[in-house]
Amino acid sequence: MQRSLPLIESRRDLKLASGLVVLLLLGVLGGVLYPRLSHWLAGDSIQGIALAADPACSPVGAACTAQAPSLAIDLWLGDTVLPLKAFPVAVRLSGADTVAVRRVLVRFTMPGMDMGINRFALDLQDNVWRGQAVLPVCTTAQRQWRVTVEVVGNPAYVGEFFLVAGR
Repeated sequence: MQRSLPLIESRRDLKLASGLVVLLLLGVLGGVLYPRLSHWLAGDSIQGIALAADPACSPVGAACTAQAPSLAIDLWLGDTVLPLKAFPVAVRLSGADTVAVRRVLVRFTMPGMDMGINRFALDLQDNVWRGQAVLPVCTTAQRQWRVTVEVVGNPAYVGEFFLVAGR
């Protein structure tokens, strides 16, 4: 009598096939849920009055300003901004709406790229919001970054700045 070849010959093969199916389902589920999950992990960005700095102004080693009639945001980054090296960040606020500011966050993004979560809370020291930031390495060697300064208060403000990181 001829014996037919079973598709799964042992418990070990059954476990392996089940594991592969589970991994495939987790991959599909992860792909579907990733946009929501990454937004949740980044924290909700504030919605506020949008201010834009001159795109030609680089805040590396010098201050750039984004302003509205009742608030100005001056952003200064360290003299050298390189991937994977900590650099100082300073934000000076001026204007009537500074009295309602509760906190300041700085977020670094790269247009058209998902560079992960690069959001840093600053501490108020001598009327200047200060902190440290670190940029990740871009595998495609892009160096253009958007710096978003989120001023949490009533009202909230969002300042947009641009920089080109070294190397």
